[in-house]
Amino acid sequence: LKRMRCHVVSILVVLFLLGALAHTSGTENMQGLYAFKEESLETIRQWENKVGATPPVPQTTTPVPEKVAKLKGNPGPSPAMGPNSAPIKIFIFCDFQCSNCMRVVEPMKYLARKFPSQVQVIAKQNPLPSHKLAYDAALGAVAASRQGKFWEYSEILYKNPRGLAKKDLMSYAMQLGLDMLQFNKDIESQEVRDQVEYERSLADALDITGTPGFMVNSLKQVGWASYSHVQGMVQRRLSSLDSNDKCQVDGISC
Repeated sequence: LKRMRCHVVSILVVLFLLGALAHTSGTENMQGLYAFKEESLETIRQWENKVGATPPVPQTTTPVPEKVAKLKGNPGPSPAMGPNSAPIKIFIFCDFQCSNCMRVVEPMKYLARKFPSQVQVIAKQNPLPSHKLAYDAALGAVAASRQGKFWEYSEILYKNPRGLAKKDLMSYAMQLGLDMLQFNKDIESQEVRDQVEYERSLADALDITGTPGFMVNSLKQVGWASYSHVQGMVQRRLSSLDSNDKCQVDGISC
């Protein structure tokens, strides 16, 4: 009986140690994903040409907004970084064949980590007619977002600007381990097409004539200036929060 008790105690000790080790490992992984480290503006500037320099920020998803009647298509849930409760909403309208859009990836991840409860970065699609592969790439990105992998998928697209054919879009989804039956269904669905069309119409309604385009609450910027410029826009809005300071079209939130 004593031997049995000792054996049971030994097993419990081992299980406790294994659990503690797993918890420590998991905590380290989470810290690596969420932890913020202050970087110089020069480092952030260098990151503009190094998509994937830092781990992706986990995707959150915004609720489907109310439809603006005059816009084509239909709204859908948008992939985001940061909580839906954040008072500062940064809407980014991008095109996956736009070289300047690639430059915002790392700075926006840094901004989301610097202001984890105050800022939400929200992706919107604006494939320009002059970029023949951008529309299909937008469909693929929205389809990936339905499985919580928008940011990972979009980074692959930006790293492969010449690989945006249909077969490439499928390959990237497989690379991320997505459910391919669901991905194929979504990328071909009218619902996803309607969302891309709606977001492109939204950009037009906001007079965002190029990419990348930004709305920091009600403040608009077209084109990429610098990380410090966008951070300055955020800090100005934080210093004078106003519940009416929103990205809106015809009184309806973006």
